[in-house]
Amino acid sequence: MKKILAILIMAVLLAMPVLANIDLVNDNIQISVSKAAVAPVIDGKLDADSYQKVNTSAGDFLYYGDDEYMDFLQKSVPDVYISYDANNFYVFLSGDATKYYYCDHDDPDDSGNIWNQSCIQISAATKASEADARLELGLSRSHEKGVLVSHIWAGELDLVFGQNCAVLLDGGKLSYEVAIPWTAGDFLTKAPKVGDVFGFNFIYGWSDGGNRFGVEYSAGCCNGKDPTLFAQVTVTDNVLQGAPAWVAPNIKIGGGTSIIKATDFDSGVYGKAPADGAKDIRPNEEVNTENGAGKAEEVGGNIGWIGKGDWVQYTVNVDAAGTYGFSAWIASDASPTGNVEVYVNDKLVGASEKSLKQGWQAYSLFPVGNIDLAAGKNVVKVVFPAGGLNFCALEVVSGGIDIEAPPAAPVEAAPTPAPAPVVSVTPARTGDAGIIALSVAMIIAAAGVVIFRRKAVK
Repeated sequence: MKKILAILIMAVLLAMPVLANIDLVNDNIQISVSKAAVAPVIDGKLDADSYQKVNTSAGDFLYYGDDEYMDFLQKSVPDVYISYDANNFYVFLSGDATKYYYCDHDDPDDSGNIWNQSCIQISAATKASEADARLELGLSRSHEKGVLVSHIWAGELDLVFGQNCAVLLDGGKLSYEVAIPWTAGDFLTKAPKVGDVFGFNFIYGWSDGGNRFGVEYSAGCCNGKDPTLFAQVTVTDNVLQGAPAWVAPNIKIGGGTSIIKATDFDSGVYGKAPADGAKDIRPNEEVNTENGAGKAEEVGGNIGWIGKGDWVQYTVNVDAAGTYGFSAWIASDASPTGNVEVYVNDKLVGASEKSLKQGWQAYSLFPVGNIDLAAGKNVVKVVFPAGGLNFCALEVVSGGIDIEAPPAAPVEAAPTPAPAPVVSVTPARTGDAGIIALSVAMIIAAAGVVIFRRKAVK
């Protein structure tokens, strides 16, 4: 009898429909938001000291699109940052704009077609049971024409580029930044108090110019408006005080091998061409720094986005006078790659060979040269003659080093010339580009009371 019953239950389960594109990942996702002591400048560039990063995982997202896009989507989940103050809820998203899948807005006058171009979509409501009672807007930009494109589906809010919204495509990064007033429309009437909870959801969408696909954080927007499925954000009294003042490390050069970390450069003393790269480690400096991987992660990060002629310096203390050998840990994925020159007290130590082209975080140690150092304070300067590399550390060996040729970079054979083909060219649509679609939806609860109910999964 039990065997028959088990067979019947199995038959019923097999007959049940499978939900496509649905993975119940939140019941519900719980996150918190901290207060910004200083409001971020809304320019599409991350003010690291005015935002907190939301820790997300692959399981927090739903994926929409044909199978051919899945690999791309899983790699294109954006970095998410949020914060708040008495006036606004701040959201900053940034992701890689892969050339084939980035699609610029080609018709600023057609805001209703915003979803087929680069855009974000924002929703806000006060009652989870009233999905239509919400502020809902879309934001996009035609980079070619320099025009902001917006669309309002419900509610009222004037979007002013550079004031409460920004879209920036720079260096392969596509970033959206929005300041959402707590009093926007008639749905958010006042700023929340500590302990209040609101809902948060976004869709990060792309387009290849004809097909739409994307990822959704949490759930409750793509497949109908259901704010009860949004991630729940609790307002905290944590205050983002900004990046702490940099404390200069005591860099010592002693016996054996010593390491000078690239990110320990002297504050305010450097030459840096403008670049909109990361400032993960030294956010108050113009030099671009990131946590990196491999050797960079081991030593505490790397300097990146290096331009021709950039330089940094390090004040070090040498334990004992003697001969010291310098080598540099560098990596590159540029064409051509770059190298470093090292000076001590304005005297040239030497120059490394050019980095191998094996990836931005694939570091190799390249010898630079030997020099006699006096005991006590010395100033080490690292110059990047041509850019085109990442730099994570100098390695200093007492007694000097053998200057051996570094591993040779692979040589690519010259291609055999082929007859020029006859090509029929069809005019391409403006911009090659991808869509970001972001839906942020907020449901403000009464003070200290969560208005969401977790849905039972049957």
